[in-house]
Amino acid sequence: AGLVEEAFRSAGEDNAEDLQTMRADVLKDYASKQSVGATLRQLLNRLLIKQPDDPVLYMINSLENWHVLKVCVLGPPGSGKKTLCEMLSRRLGLEHVCPADIASGFSDTAKQNGKEQSRQIRDGQESLQELILERLKDASCEEKGWIIDSWPQNVEQADRMIREGCSPQILIRIEVSDRIVEDRITFRTLHVPTGRVYHYMLDPPPLGEAHHCVQRQGESSTEVLERIKAYRDSIVHISTKLAKECGTSEIEIDGQAPLENYEDISDSLARKIGI
Repeated sequence: AGLVEEAFRSAGEDNAEDLQTMRADVLKDYASKQSVGATLRQLLNRLLIKQPDDPVLYMINSLENWHVLKVCVLGPPGSGKKTLCEMLSRRLGLEHVCPADIASGFSDTAKQNGKEQSRQIRDGQESLQELILERLKDASCEEKGWIIDSWPQNVEQADRMIREGCSPQILIRIEVSDRIVEDRITFRTLHVPTGRVYHYMLDPPPLGEAHHCVQRQGESSTEVLERIKAYRDSIVHISTKLAKECGTSEIEIDGQAPLENYEDISDSLARKIGI
């Protein structure tokens, strides 16, 4: 709304006579219905990321071929999908859709409907898949574009995305060795009294707190290896289906580096896909 209001003030200074008969609320309503604010923010983000020699020509070309970005980020468990999505969503002005947050009801971007979503999941009235698709089609995602982590998880979900008109233009695949994934996850431990997650190798719990720590469900070596296998078995089919049926472009990145290095990776990716 800030960009729209600033434009209205500027227009009022330069064209006061023309705007005398037009109410601010009418103009703001038009801007909202036509997603003017979201479009301007996207255009500004892309301009600052690309930094072209001729900004005006770049903006003209961008608007002639305008579309909002829709991006999926997939990778094995513990590969930093959510971290990368959070960084890219900030850089590109996209809505970050996180299935884990939707499932738990803790998503900041879905707080208005969080309690209802949690109830639906608990009561089995609506599947997580339906909630995710509903989120991808809501007004904020349609206006700003979106980036989703860890979904689709299988070819059936990819097919549903396509049929619902939610197919991504870009698929980012994070490649990490099984050994690194296993080390990242199996050394995690939950401090039950505080809910804080430690890592015995990278961020061990303080002395005296280890006896209050437990390994979370799904993070034993056996469970992690099963999750990795499930991902490896499905990713090729997902990638092939999206590329063949909706022309999704694929970008593969090296996720072997520590997650702290994802700032540089996300900056490079933003420049590459911020079209």
